[in-house]
Amino acid sequence: MVTTGNGRPIVLITIDSLRADHLGAYGYGRNTSPHIDALAAQGVRYAQAISNGGGTPEAFPSILGGVSPPIHWQEYREIFRHRPTIAHILRDAGYETAAFHSNPYLSRWFHYHRGFDLFDDGMTKLTPEQAFLLEDDWPQRARGIFRLFNRMRSLYRGWSPPIVKAEDLNEKVISWLRARSRKFFLWIHYMDVHYPYKPPPLYLRLLGAPPVNSWRMLGLYYQLRRNPHGLSPRDLQILVNLYDACIRYVDDAIGSLLAELQKKWPEAAIVLTADHGDAFGDHGRFSHDSLYEELLRVPLVVAGGGTKSGTVVAEQVSLRGISDAILSLVGLGRPGLWGGSQAVSTASPVPREERVFSVCLNPSQKRRLISCRTEGWKYIRIEDMEAGCLVGEELYYLKADPRETRNVVEDEPDKAQEFRVRVDGFLAATEQKRSRTLHEMERIAKRVRRLKSLGGP
Repeated sequence: MVTTGNGRPIVLITIDSLRADHLGAYGYGRNTSPHIDALAAQGVRYAQAISNGGGTPEAFPSILGGVSPPIHWQEYREIFRHRPTIAHILRDAGYETAAFHSNPYLSRWFHYHRGFDLFDDGMTKLTPEQAFLLEDDWPQRARGIFRLFNRMRSLYRGWSPPIVKAEDLNEKVISWLRARSRKFFLWIHYMDVHYPYKPPPLYLRLLGAPPVNSWRMLGLYYQLRRNPHGLSPRDLQILVNLYDACIRYVDDAIGSLLAELQKKWPEAAIVLTADHGDAFGDHGRFSHDSLYEELLRVPLVVAGGGTKSGTVVAEQVSLRGISDAILSLVGLGRPGLWGGSQAVSTASPVPREERVFSVCLNPSQKRRLISCRTEGWKYIRIEDMEAGCLVGEELYYLKADPRETRNVVEDEPDKAQEFRVRVDGFLAATEQKRSRTLHEMERIAKRVRRLKSLGGP
């Protein structure tokens, strides 16, 4: 295969559950992220990077495929079954492609392995709990299964989250990097910032936070999942301390990875982001099952590949533009190949988006949340998917109310109607695109069946 493009190595680093406002580069007071901050100073930092999903399954199709987020939970397992990802494009251009992570939602069982020469999702051999979780009707049972899975581990394995720790993930990645002799696309996804927050004790000390023993961590985690509104202010502060310490731990792992890249691949382009954030009582919510700013506003940094050090982009972008940016950084494709509408340049590789649509699906409650965000406004629609009706609407003027404290949907009827039309159009266009794709897939399948019946390949 002949390599095309400029042959520059590309590394995509994603961090689960990392909200932007807990990083120094985004104004946080604690020293949680010295290595990420340094990376941001060396390249382009996006001040308004918006995730297309309130959770991992909704966010990642946009990150790796440049497509709109799933609008039905049945799409979780289907969206990448036949659709190409950025890994396909780069592999076809002669790049080695590899992925390392331990998130079940991003596993081969959801077809995220397609396009990768090496795909290490930590799930080569499924446990009975994981197999049950990944059945077709898993969304209705997911929360209960995760609780069961964590409880079993706590009883029999001294309680540790069902993830590969950052340092262990790095060991695999660095071993792979040292054996490379040609250009590559590497994706690594760190899970340590995701609950349950269980940082090594050193990282609490680095932040000047009091120590917390494992039993206390376990108790706070179960309280967070079962009765978060019963958390006291002191409990909440301990959770934030643990969360921040997890960030510092992952930041150290990222520092080690970047140092290894600098030794052999100093010309590599780096893209760093998160799929979504986490809530700590913001809007009375915890974890990640909403579309408020604490969930959608994520870090996004692009460094190397001709980017200019210290650049800050104030305009709104979405994670859907990452694929465009990667293709631009390696000299492949054209701007807008994956849906971006603006020109792509090394000054700002991720294209600006005037309107960003995001989705959060809650299968257990049969609810769907859809938001449309501009640089000035945010509209959120809440639907009951079982009853097929509207449950609620929220509208916020972000320039005057960045924390989304005042719902002005009744005060601004014209603006609310404008956003209703936009969301209706987004849903209709997404359904139409998916329908065309399914129709095309069925047409191809019929053709294959006919060729086989005639003795073809």
